[in-house]
Amino acid sequence: MNTHIYFMIRYSVYTRNQGWWQIGKNVSSDKYRNTLFSESRLLLHEKLFFDVTLPSLKEISSTSKITALIFISEELPEPFKSNLLNAEADYAWLEVVTTKSDKALNTQIDRKVEEKLRQNEEDVCYATVRLDDDDALAPDFGVELTKYLKPEFSGMGVTFPKGIFAVYDGNQYRSFYHYKKANNAQGLALICTRTQALAGESPLTVFGAGNHTSIDDRYPTVNDSSKIMFIRSEHEGSDLIASGRLRDKTKMKELSGLEYEELRQRFRSVKIF
Repeated sequence: MNTHIYFMIRYSVYTRNQGWWQIGKNVSSDKYRNTLFSESRLLLHEKLFFDVTLPSLKEISSTSKITALIFISEELPEPFKSNLLNAEADYAWLEVVTTKSDKALNTQIDRKVEEKLRQNEEDVCYATVRLDDDDALAPDFGVELTKYLKPEFSGMGVTFPKGIFAVYDGNQYRSFYHYKKANNAQGLALICTRTQALAGESPLTVFGAGNHTSIDDRYPTVNDSSKIMFIRSEHEGSDLIASGRLRDKTKMKELSGLEYEELRQRFRSVKIF
């Protein structure tokens, strides 16, 4: 059976259901949109995407069959939209998908995955993987996930809770901390199987599986903590800070010098160490 990994990235997507993101809560629609599309915020997220997220996906693509779907708003300002489209032209596995703000985002995501699945002429076991536009996954992420990319794991979640929490100062990462959290969002995957007999059914994606913190209440979920599998970025434009959830670093364990060098080697594609 064929296998495939679909990475799902919501890139500053504007939706009428603004409560999905912290910057849209308890503010007017105009305030939410202006904040989302402010030049300073978009410049920050663009730098992190091109220096952190995209290079990590490129590494993964060298060992695994992947498609990275970048969901953007039709309202995304220039030159940010064109810069993403230029990247799409450089990588066969990268696709920019324009969404409409007055339509349900998850429905549009499901339809795009359905479109991609219809291109398979054979049965396929696939994973949809959640990834933010400012985080990095380990170069062997695809290899590790493929261990669970089997029909017997269909309908199950897979997550890799062990990673690194990195503080970004606008130019580079300046501090690194050990981070481990069950059912974490970074690289959260949902395994499904599509057979030709089920070709007409709507696909289930990782976003359709509901809140990541409680995914194991709805789906059997594997939490594999055997390796460091991601870098989670904290920066002035992150949802963490927007929600007032600034981490108390005194309660976190910082990486030693040796651990830092090992991290740099493992995530050698990331450009802002």
